[in-house]
Amino acid sequence: MTLHEWLQQFIAQHSITYTQLADATGLNRGSLNKYIHGQHVPNVTTLAKIADGLAKLTEQNKDELMLELVALCLQ
Repeated sequence: MTLHEWLQQFIAQHSITYTQLADATGLNRGSLNKYIHGQHVPNVTTLAKIADGLAKLTEQNKDELMLELVALCLQ
């Protein structure tokens, strides 16, 4: 599974909107859209913001999410 596929699946499973994710990460919706649709690969700083935002919205462990995101980028 690729990073963008995982993001799409995670967002759908948790019923997260792009606006919610943008607010939780501090990233703009346009940039998020590019990461979620595989048009751009986020750098490690951006991955950390995404992991933090997802953790805030789902109450999941931020560090575990970050490890999952990094692992997907390394595939």
